[in-house]
Amino acid sequence: MKKIYILLMLAVAFSAVSAQTVDYEILGFADSDGNQIYSIDMDATQGLQPRVILKNNGTDAISAMDSVVFEITHEQWGYVASLLVLGTQLHSVSAGEQAIVDLPHPIWTAAVMDQYSITEGTICYEVRVFGVSVDPNPNNNKACIPFSRPLDIDGAAISSVSLFPNPASTAVTLSGVAGSQVQLFDMSGRRLSVIQSATENQLLDVSSLAKGLYIVRISNGGSSVVQKLNVIR
Repeated sequence: MKKIYILLMLAVAFSAVSAQTVDYEILGFADSDGNQIYSIDMDATQGLQPRVILKNNGTDAISAMDSVVFEITHEQWGYVASLLVLGTQLHSVSAGEQAIVDLPHPIWTAAVMDQYSITEGTICYEVRVFGVSVDPNPNNNKACIPFSRPLDIDGAAISSVSLFPNPASTAVTLSGVAGSQVQLFDMSGRRLSVIQSATENQLLDVSSLAKGLYIVRISNGGSSVVQKLNVIR
């Protein structure tokens, strides 16, 4: 029994010695040249693919056997995705050094943002360490950045669409939308309602909406048009 106890104590002592302390801080976000940015301004063809500036404030580099996960959330929708980075990729980032971490693919492509009329929002990254390495300070593990972009709109086939009245408080009539799909979004990109095949003078109920700006997207075949709707109270 005494021998087993000694072996256990040695195992605990070995784990304590082998544990490496990193204190990962997300300093912010960078552009393609590595310069720090405070907002992401995209054109209509770009996907949302932030680059994170990560600093190691700890006393050690992360163990090559460990892993780092970035949890990515959106201000309105919550969890969006996660990015796994192996310890081997960050093992060279010693105490006091920093690195830029890239996403392997966009969080959202331009096509997805057009589909849901996402024109602006805030994306947040939070870093977590898994393995023998420890991060004793969780208070600097998160950073957020706002983004904005225009929509890629081809309105040639349905250019005669109109909304009346606008501003509106109870209902809006959409003319020139016969057979089109009509989608209503809030400004964060959350879809509130959809009409799959609208009538020529489609009535859109807005009586339950809060005061503010909304996006109405009308799609027909390969073309679409987007208009802003102002709801007043």
